[in-house]
Amino acid sequence: MKEISGNTRLFGILADPIHHVKTPQRMNEHFARIGFDGVCVPFHVRPDGLADAVAALRRLNNLGGVIVTMPHKTAILELVDEASPVARAIGAANVVRRDPDGRLVAHMLDGEGFVRGLIEAGVAPQGKSAYLAGAGGAANAIGFALVQAGVSRLTIANRTVAKAEDLKQRILSLHPGADIAIGT
Repeated sequence: MKEISGNTRLFGILADPIHHVKTPQRMNEHFARIGFDGVCVPFHVRPDGLADAVAALRRLNNLGGVIVTMPHKTAILELVDEASPVARAIGAANVVRRDPDGRLVAHMLDGEGFVRGLIEAGVAPQGKSAYLAGAGGAANAIGFALVQAGVSRLTIANRTVAKAEDLKQRILSLHPGADIAIGT
């Protein structure tokens, strides 16, 4: 087991429930592999305790940041000091960085991870048409990332057309020239 000291950078994952998460194990394996003095631990925080938990995170000078998962991805935006334009447009974030001055900065990596997986599998999205089945949380992040990655056309299909249209308008607010259609 790695020795934890006063120099160890702390990272956490905020979730409710927390028993099922595997992220701390994977992050700690990664830290060990690259020789980084850090540790990731699960933080079980219920929705009614999120604001207090986030306030406490600001005070931890050796905190690098937290991963945010259900049910906190949307609520976290109201508790941080800053959020990336994509996180604001999506309406959710899944990572929060703590700056040295205690400021908390949120971002959404779900879509970027999806696109990176495509590229690593040899499927470059640039110039291709994409069909997005759904307009929920993960689909929001993926839709923004696909447009950012340069798809020539994005078709959004969802059971509720209004939800698909809402996602289209939010993507267009950041990428006004994007070719986005609503499909079935």
